[in-house]
Amino acid sequence: MSFPTGHYFIRSVTQSPDNAIGRYVAEDRSLNPKQIVNGVVESEVQEEWIIENAGPSGYALRNAGARVGALEGKLFAFLIDDPRQFWRIVPFGDKSYRILNASDETSGWVFKQGELEQVEVKKLDQSGGEKELWVITSAER
Repeated sequence: MSFPTGHYFIRSVTQSPDNAIGRYVAEDRSLNPKQIVNGVVESEVQEEWIIENAGPSGYALRNAGARVGALEGKLFAFLIDDPRQFWRIVPFGDKSYRILNASDETSGWVFKQGELEQVEVKKLDQSGGEKELWVITSAER
């Protein structure tokens, strides 16, 4: 499935439908990269994402207006210094996806269990374990 540019919600298949991942609402006010975390309570994270279809390059993903990229094996939103990182969103099973680093499709997003734990970006298991699978739904009303 191809995603048109638009607004979406992203959550791990291991999370309940009321949960999501995103930037923590009480983050510091510096311009440092902001962690993308597991929101256990809906109001803890800025849930809405923008997925921008960049054609053959893949997708650019933004959360709360900031482009998302990997840094030292973790997922961050960059307020300055755009990471220029693209992602591939690949169907895996019924209604779930893997989000892969477009420049190295052996690594991708991995959910880390626990309140406000940061999403990791690391080498993926070929079996497609639950922590590597994501549910992406339209936020368009």
